[in-house]
Amino acid sequence: MSHLKERQQKNCLNCNAQVHGKYCHICGQENVEPAESLWHLITHFFNDITHFDGKFFSTLKLLVFKPGFLSAEYKQGRRHNYLNPVRMYVFTSFAFFLLFFSMVKVDEAMFINRSSTNVLRAIAEEDNEATLAIYKTVDSTDAHSFKEISRALNNGWSLSKEAFKHRIDSFQNVDNRNNSRSPLQVMARMDSARYDATAQVVADMDSSTFRSFTKIINGGAPMSRQSFAFYMDSARQSGTTVFGKYYKSRAHYDSLQAAGAQKHGWLKRLIAHRTFEIRDKMRADDGKIMRNIFDIMLHYFPQMLFLSLPLFAFVLKLLYYRHKEFYFVAHGIYSIHLYIFYFIGLAAMLLVNKLSDVFNTGMVGVSILIIFLILSIYEYKAMRNYYGQGRAVTILKFLLAGWARFTIIFILFTFFLLFSFLKI
Repeated sequence: MSHLKERQQKNCLNCNAQVHGKYCHICGQENVEPAESLWHLITHFFNDITHFDGKFFSTLKLLVFKPGFLSAEYKQGRRHNYLNPVRMYVFTSFAFFLLFFSMVKVDEAMFINRSSTNVLRAIAEEDNEATLAIYKTVDSTDAHSFKEISRALNNGWSLSKEAFKHRIDSFQNVDNRNNSRSPLQVMARMDSARYDATAQVVADMDSSTFRSFTKIINGGAPMSRQSFAFYMDSARQSGTTVFGKYYKSRAHYDSLQAAGAQKHGWLKRLIAHRTFEIRDKMRADDGKIMRNIFDIMLHYFPQMLFLSLPLFAFVLKLLYYRHKEFYFVAHGIYSIHLYIFYFIGLAAMLLVNKLSDVFNTGMVGVSILIIFLILSIYEYKAMRNYYGQGRAVTILKFLLAGWARFTIIFILFTFFLLFSFLKI
């Protein structure tokens, strides 16, 4: 109720109905003077917030400590004293994803760029024995020869031996040595323009310089010119397999389609063309591609969970198809309350992980396992309290519902992953 002066006129300003009393019996609007002060606006704002907060926390307390109770209350029509489930889901999911996106970042170290610009990074990621062999080769190579070698490794720019080692050390500080590709393999994945320029520098090397160069990029093992050329030719095959068939390029694929040798519909052609585009991008810089995909998938996570809600409710409808009193929306309300509790549990996992990093406790695995067990026990209790079946039947349906939810999220994840590939 506001503290504004009541209007003398008895027509509703909102719907123009005749008002009997303080409130309109048609639309519910209070019949007060429309002019209000700034102070009233501010106090009204804070009253709404505190009213929402009070209802939210009292509802949240019941949701956490009385599994299934709120869903049963909603089904029975007792709703006024509790926050609306949809509003609560929106607020809770917003708070969770605000926390989620503030803590989960696309870390550069997760997707080390293995492109042509980072042959030096690949050298840095070799094991210690190979790194020592590389440094030994660098030290034993004369300055003029090393200048040519560094040009081949650094996109045409020469480096001194000290600068070369400094670059390697700086890359090693990234502390990411899980790269499965050797510097030689990385060089084979260069884009055409960079590879052609590098190949010309390599071709102009004398035998001694070339031997030192191959020792550096091949973990201390020298290569002959024939072996180097054979490896590069075989590794740089630019073909791509699409729908089980090998094509040299997109032009090769399109020529077969135009000649009628193969006939794909518009959807298959779209997928094929995107496959060639993505493959070309990955050859140039697969690290950047993977970072982009991971970032897109993170931002689709809220939509993925939201879409899984009605699908999970449908699964519950199938599991309890004999219980006609549980209509589809009733299953949906139960699913919403369950998802809200899962948001709380996932938020707790994020905070535990963050605190473990800050205080270096090393207990993050045990803590997350405990939270996971709490989530599982809560879901079982909520299902048993809400649907009112025995332990054995509830456990069976709990397991089936969990498997179905995992399958739904996996299918949605696969769909959004494919969609992410199409967007990059």
